Amino acid sequence: PLNILSNKMKKFFTETDLYDVKEFKIFENLSPVVSTEECFKNLLVSEDHETLSNKNTFYVNKDNVLRTHMTTHDVSFLRQENNAFISIGDVYRRDTVDITHYPVFHQLDGV
Repeated sequence: PLNILSNKMKKFFTETDLYDVKEFKIFENLSPVVSTEECFKNLLVSEDHETLSNKNTFYVNKDNVLRTHMTTHDVSFLRQENNAFISIGDVYRRDTVDITHYPVFHQLDGV
C-alpha cells in the first residue's frame, strides 16, 4: 500500500502542470541520519523545544539524529536552487508502540 500511494503522489507531482512548474524534482533514498543543525537549528526550532529531548528524538550522537521530519532536508535543497521538489522517506520519533503510535512512519514533504 505504501508503494502504491507513493507512486501515485510522485506521478501527480511529475505529470501535473502545477503553478507553471513543469516538473517537481523527487528526492528519495536520503540518509535518515542528519545533523541537529539540519533537523532543528536551520528550521528555527528553539533550543528549549521539547522535540530536542532524548525522550522525543533518537540521537545517534550529540550532533546527529534520526530525522524527525522530511522538512529537515528542505534548506539544503533550497540552497541548491531547487524551487519545486518533494522529498519522501521514513521519519523517526521516540514513541510508545500502541494501536495508534509507532516510532517510524513515512512522510512526503513538498516545496
